[in-house]
Amino acid sequence: MSGRYIYFDGCEFFHNSEEELKQFVNETGLKGAIGYPEEVGWIDSAAFSMTIFGAFNERFGSKRTSTIEQEIKDCYPGLSDRLGVTFIY
Repeated sequence: MSGRYIYFDGCEFFHNSEEELKQFVNETGLKGAIGYPEEVGWIDSAAFSMTIFGAFNERFGSKRTSTIEQEIKDCYPGLSDRLGVTFIY
């Protein structure tokens, strides 16, 4: 998994502390991980999946993860806030 991003689209994958999640990213060699700390609705989750896949597809390699995270949160504030999506990198 080295050098890749992973998106956990299931509920409560990110219920651990941010420090533990950062440790997971570092130990696996990932560039970053994205997921939900709590239970989320499947329709909102599906909508966010399309948003995140589109953002990475269009911008992969040209922007840092933190820039993509901010862009998504700026463009879809209600959705990202409601889901509590977490970006770890």
